[in-house]
Amino acid sequence: MIDRYVDKLDITVLFVEDEDVLRAIYERILNKFVKTLFVAENGKEGLEKYKECQPDLIITDIQMPVMDGLEMIEMIRGSDQNVRIVILSAYGETEYFMDAIKIGVNSFLLKPVETKKLIALVEDLAKGILLERELIEQELKRRLAEENLRKLNEELEKRIDDRTKDLQHEIKERIQAENELKELNLNLEKRVKEELKKRQEQQRLLIQKSKLESMGELSAGIAHEINQPLGGISMGLDNILFKMSLGEITDHYLTSKLEALFHDIDRIRQIINHVRVFSRDQQSGLVETFQLNEVIKSAV
Repeated sequence: MIDRYVDKLDITVLFVEDEDVLRAIYERILNKFVKTLFVAENGKEGLEKYKECQPDLIITDIQMPVMDGLEMIEMIRGSDQNVRIVILSAYGETEYFMDAIKIGVNSFLLKPVETKKLIALVEDLAKGILLERELIEQELKRRLAEENLRKLNEELEKRIDDRTKDLQHEIKERIQAENELKELNLNLEKRVKEELKKRQEQQRLLIQKSKLESMGELSAGIAHEINQPLGGISMGLDNILFKMSLGEITDHYLTSKLEALFHDIDRIRQIINHVRVFSRDQQSGLVETFQLNEVIKSAV
């Protein structure tokens, strides 16, 4: 049965026995199937080994010099309620076992101990030790995972809070920028309208100025245009006076001459009206239809 233990039990065992022969025998047996073994010759040495090594399992005799097994167990139980303890005893007195039960012993073996029973008992206790160790490790892992999860949640909440604050700040800045842009657009539209109005006014003034300048340049031609009908009027009046002095004037002649004079007068009036319309600001002037051919003929 011992030969099948290729992988030893991953537990630490403290074996306490005052008899040299038995200690050597059990030490050889236990070394074959437990990973770590410590040996002590009496209760005092066993207590010191326990404090130094903190074993998972203690196998001890009861009757030993210096300090017996029960005294050692009682002192160990004062600080450690979890370590497994097995008592080996060659005595059948019940008082030892009753005291051991009160102290908190896990199991008993009577000397001489059969190897199979010892191995079987150690195996059973090792299963509980390893299971408890695994549970402790799982609990530690769970607590570590919970702690990591808590930290991650706190970090996530902080990041969310920071991001929320950043977004709120960005939204505030964006709203402020949009308001500023709207205000700038309104001011720009207002300035564009004002500028367009100024440009239109300047253009109107430039056109008016151009007209006045043109009037200055055309004044000689206009004077010439007016002098022609004036000359006709003057000659017509002279002819009428001349005819009156000769007594040759007739109604038909006078009528025809007067019509010619009125025609020249009307021509002068038209020239003056054209000049006045051309020179004045026609921004609010009336719009009416006209005959283009008559305008061209009049200009010619």
